[in-house]
Amino acid sequence: MHNHDITNVEASTLSWVNRVVVGLNLCPFANAVVKSNDLLIKTEISDDITLVLTTLVDQCDAVQRVSAQATMLLLLPNGFDDFNDYLDLVDLAEALLDDLDLQGVLQLATFHPYYQFNDTDVDDAANYSNRSPYPMLHILQEAAVEQAVEKHPDTDGIPQRNIDLLQAMSHDELNLLVNHEMNLNDH
Repeated sequence: MHNHDITNVEASTLSWVNRVVVGLNLCPFANAVVKSNDLLIKTEISDDITLVLTTLVDQCDAVQRVSAQATMLLLLPNGFDDFNDYLDLVDLAEALLDDLDLQGVLQLATFHPYYQFNDTDVDDAANYSNRSPYPMLHILQEAAVEQAVEKHPDTDGIPQRNIDLLQAMSHDELNLLVNHEMNLNDH
């Protein structure tokens, strides 16, 4: 199934950012970025890997031109539903950033509807910290990340806090985090 409704894809994602990422404080830095309009969203509807990587390069340039604090969600609603296919794309994207000498300048964070950390069960609550309505690559500027980390009193405690919060939720509550606008159980 191809999703070409960019408006709906982006609205669903922004709703997820506000409800889950900011609302549950999964990322204590996200609220400031959203409020300052430094969160950019771009949807690539193609499932062609070459075109997706070209769009990634374009968005890496764009995010650096907006502001030093800007961050970009590159949404990929078509062609990367399978988590392993998505991970293959992530590997190519990381290699591309390295080839472009952007390691240390930009970094990628990864989110997917079926995200699964290594050494976890598929239903492990911890996976929901990186589960999103659509596959996406989150482009972050290293300098902005370093500034945010310096100002936070306990960045090392963030992952455990998120795991504890998510583990306290029921299975239905966890599923609602991601499938507010779509039903992931259909896959």
